[in-house]
Amino acid sequence: MTFVVKKVIYIRGPKDLSAQLRGLYERVASQVGVDALYVKQVALGESESSLVEAGLTAELTRIVQQEHQTPSIHEVQFYSEDQVLLKRLARFVAAALKRGDPAIVIATIAHQDALLLRLRLAGLDMNAANHEGRYVTVDAGGTLSIFMVNGMPEPARFFRVASGLIEEALKTANTQQPRVAAFGEWVSVLCKRGQADAAVRLEQLWNELAAKYNLDLLCGYEMGSMNRVEHRDEFRRICAEHTRICIQRKS
Repeated sequence: MTFVVKKVIYIRGPKDLSAQLRGLYERVASQVGVDALYVKQVALGESESSLVEAGLTAELTRIVQQEHQTPSIHEVQFYSEDQVLLKRLARFVAAALKRGDPAIVIATIAHQDALLLRLRLAGLDMNAANHEGRYVTVDAGGTLSIFMVNGMPEPARFFRVASGLIEEALKTANTQQPRVAAFGEWVSVLCKRGQADAAVRLEQLWNELAAKYNLDLLCGYEMGSMNRVEHRDEFRRICAEHTRICIQRKS
């Protein structure tokens, strides 16, 4: 059954909202690139904007539909050896493709090549998955600049990029309740560059997307960039943004 919000009539202030609606104005503001106060004015009928109204309608529709969906997950794999990451990642991607769902792999070129080999050895028709658009790869190192501004991810730019990938992938799903499996190394690249604050912020933005879409998220972090004493606080902050944490220490 599909539920759709036809029209936004009246939305009260944040203190009056249910837990699901808290942060609504901020989320819509980030998505359409305007101020949250302006979104509130449109919601109250004090200003007019078809773009903001469309954003509010889509967000409210998502909230209604979310009650009938399996919650998104956001896991992280800390690894010392590439083989550990690739084994986990191959299972993650294969599970999505086998059930008819799409997979987005945002990874280094080396990891993309090694993963593709593993998936083919597992018997998956990767040529077909790629042709159908159900298997999408993105160069983690070469695409960060698209949404980074002054050393931090800019929310509106990130949402345009990530939401675009997710929306296109969802069109290819062969399941009744489509889910996107998304693996990301943008955050790992940032940590290797010494930009842990940016990585944490990016994880938070992924969590905002996970509240909007049906996602299975997996992040990969190479332990070499996280194993010093001065990295402890960064490590804890990153872990706090995930629903499940897996760690493989160097043998």
